Amino acid sequence: MKLVQYPHVDKTDVSWNRFGKLYRMTKLIVGVFGTSSKQGKYTLQLMLRKRFVQMGYNIGQIGTEPSALLFGMDYVFPMGYNSTVSIHEYDTITYLNNAIHNMEIAGKDIIIVGSQSGTVTYDYGNLQQFAVNQYSYLLGTLPELI
Repeated sequence: MKLVQYPHVDKTDVSWNRFGKLYRMTKLIVGVFGTSSKQGKYTLQLMLRKRFVQMGYNIGQIGTEPSALLFGMDYVFPMGYNSTVSIHEYDTITYLNNAIHNMEIAGKDIIIVGSQSGTVTYDYGNLQQFAVNQYSYLLGTLPELI
């Protein structure tokens, strides 16, 4: 029997019974966001990580590509094409807030987060243009620097 694993996030990954309370972050959170695909957002995240590590910082990172763990990121939140994330809105915010809190406890100096395309909406003419999942991701990570 062959073991097949893939990244996914569901209700069992969300801390329960928090009564809506969120952790307040104390570390610098750097966000990489954009309007469309193929802008180099993921590459920029990897380059930032490499540069910060060379400077001696302990880096924490959440990736939204399924390959994030293969690149040494701490968490994967695969919310892009063929997403395997089955939580929404408040659960997304709670999950990401908890992930960042865990990285702070682990002693990370800087946390890098990046989202999929469409986080910055450039057209408001159709409901499909509103990136509700990306907005929840943005609220869950609350980067100080974008």
